[in-house]
Amino acid sequence: MKQILFLQPKQYLNRLLGAEFCQYIDGECFFGTPIYIVNEEKFLKKFDIVVSCIDHSRSTQNLITIANRLNIKTVHLFDGTYDIGNVVNNPHLIRYPYYQLSGCFYKYILGTDLILKKYFENQGSIFLPYMPKHCLVKFSGEKIAMDSPDKSVTKRVLITTSNSPYFNNRELIEILYLINMVVEEFRLIGISFCFRIYDKKLADGIYALNEDNNYIEGQFEDVAKNASGIITTPSSIAYTAFQLQLPVGLLIYRDVPITQPAGWLISRGICIKETLSSFIRTDDFRMDYQNRMTSLADGVSQINTLIKDNNYDNFVGKQKKIYAEYLLRLIMLYLKKSLIGNQILRYIKKWKK
Repeated sequence: MKQILFLQPKQYLNRLLGAEFCQYIDGECFFGTPIYIVNEEKFLKKFDIVVSCIDHSRSTQNLITIANRLNIKTVHLFDGTYDIGNVVNNPHLIRYPYYQLSGCFYKYILGTDLILKKYFENQGSIFLPYMPKHCLVKFSGEKIAMDSPDKSVTKRVLITTSNSPYFNNRELIEILYLINMVVEEFRLIGISFCFRIYDKKLADGIYALNEDNNYIEGQFEDVAKNASGIITTPSSIAYTAFQLQLPVGLLIYRDVPITQPAGWLISRGICIKETLSSFIRTDDFRMDYQNRMTSLADGVSQINTLIKDNNYDNFVGKQKKIYAEYLLRLIMLYLKKSLIGNQILRYIKKWKK
């Protein structure tokens, strides 16, 4: 039987793979690592696969690097969307001298963002789409079309954000501008709306928000089922909305690549009237795009698929080159951050001339 090591605790994996996922894995599961490992190679050699949900950890990266050297399959399991804005701006992440998954060392990437498939494949990894359990929904009801002629039904748009939608005042101001712009247009054309906003600064800055129309209790899925469309900042909840066959408008307020396949993009400079008109009509082509760019593959099934994959030799060769390039970038970043390092770099530049 295959031995699978999950570097994080089981409770964390339950959220991604399901509460009883171990009984469906084609192998024996182990969780976490000892506080101190005397011999890392000896410790890892008893496992066939090493899985991690966290990349911004020196100990994790060290174990993954050693596992690759030992020809042990390595897997990164995303817990949701790969928001590049969060990767490059989150104070918790930018303290590390590298961007999350910028020097990808994993043989397999299990992710939600199909847009990023080629990005990871060009780093030598195999991308397998999957949807985390916390993003999956079961829905059998009929959605309420916003342009329905039936005046007896309430048609409304849910406006929400990710857990950490901004990291500075500029981003906060920009989000508020976009939300208030959307709200004003909805009022002009007679579309109802409601909110799910937890952040106090955001809540205070949205003039139409009040206690009666801010639904912060319960699960997002339950609130979304009663909506006709979703307006949100980049967030994993977009994938929940896709499954509910809802049009999704993404608020764009950062100059970073977009990784989520929302059918509508809302930013400064657009014709908001035309964009929201298309949004309300749930344009077929855009809805089809959302559907085609969303995979509902189960994480356990994908892990079982990779357990049987024996195509590993080619990956190890590619990773040697990728690791060398990543190590060089890491050294350069350290040098730039230190006074002595800056002096060394200036000397090298002068010497080249």
